[in-house]
Amino acid sequence: MTDSLRIQRKMHQTLCQHLPEKLSKPQRRNLSWVIAGLHQAEHVHFSKVASKRVGSATLESKTRQVRRFFSNEQVDPQCCYQPVAELLLKQAAASGGPIRVLVDTLELSGERQVLMAALAHRRRALPVCWQVRRRTGVSGVEQQRGLLEALSKRMPSSCASGDIQVVVIGDGAFHSTDLMGYLSDKGWSYRLRVHRDTYVQLSNGEWKQLGNLAPEEGGENRYFDGVQVTKEDPYGPVSIAICHAEGEDAPWFICTDQKEADYLTLRTYSRRMWIEGLFGDLEDGGFRLNRSRLYQPERLSRLVMALAWTYVWPGACRRVGREKGGSSSGRPHRPPRPKLSGDRSTLYPAMRNQRKPDPYRPQTLLPKTVPMG
Repeated sequence: MTDSLRIQRKMHQTLCQHLPEKLSKPQRRNLSWVIAGLHQAEHVHFSKVASKRVGSATLESKTRQVRRFFSNEQVDPQCCYQPVAELLLKQAAASGGPIRVLVDTLELSGERQVLMAALAHRRRALPVCWQVRRRTGVSGVEQQRGLLEALSKRMPSSCASGDIQVVVIGDGAFHSTDLMGYLSDKGWSYRLRVHRDTYVQLSNGEWKQLGNLAPEEGGENRYFDGVQVTKEDPYGPVSIAICHAEGEDAPWFICTDQKEADYLTLRTYSRRMWIEGLFGDLEDGGFRLNRSRLYQPERLSRLVMALAWTYVWPGACRRVGREKGGSSSGRPHRPPRPKLSGDRSTLYPAMRNQRKPDPYRPQTLLPKTVPMG
């Protein structure tokens, strides 16, 4: 049995377990082939994905089948990925710590945008929700609220009751006070970067621009608690943390709902950089999503869904050895290190330095408590 066929069959078993009703049998089979092809081809072009499929059909026929899958309006990408997102969020809540959600926008050629929400986990960002649209520029508050509203429906019940804290981390595109108010109404915390020309009202009642309060490069961090932001329509009280690290071109201005901003405020926000690694893996650093020729938002969203499955479930679609259980030398087979940014082996430590009864069984990035059946 070829590696591609083994990967496809194990992925198909996973899809049957988690998507028994959301997809028909042919749709599950085709999705499993697409995921296996994306992993092996490391490219989103349909012909490259189709070339990894086993079978006697011509490459042209296989390519048409891949194209039909992404054009199928009956395949809802959000529903197909919902079980994975809920498992990731449930595991994060089970750890007892806060759930840190990274939000950012991936800009693609052809006026395409992917507004992404990802779970911060061990220096990586794991996709949990996204929206695709045709436009350029900064996303609006309504689109951002729509993304977070979809995310809230996937959160475990412990987050709704307030037992688990949810922290939303975003860059300057998410600086709107309307978004801050929306997050506060939901009981979620936030660490959002604001612009240097933002006005804040200090404790003495004086209004100043944040750029005038920033320290020198490499200087001591500054914190302002209980301030109002935006002079035209004041919002608050909020806290501001300012940091201008040595070697950085511009300082950070982080707005938070915490009563007192401190070093942990800046440290929490620094996790936002992890989503840049995710975008790099989706683009030229990995699957080359930016070279996709899908321009319809619905079809592009299905492609993002297939990539998210491939990205989050590496054990289900990684390249495996030719012989089950080991190599010709008698030593246990070790799968090659994934060609993605960072040290991805830290995401599934249970797969390191130990032999498993079934090395082809799909493993999640959170293997300790997520049931795989």
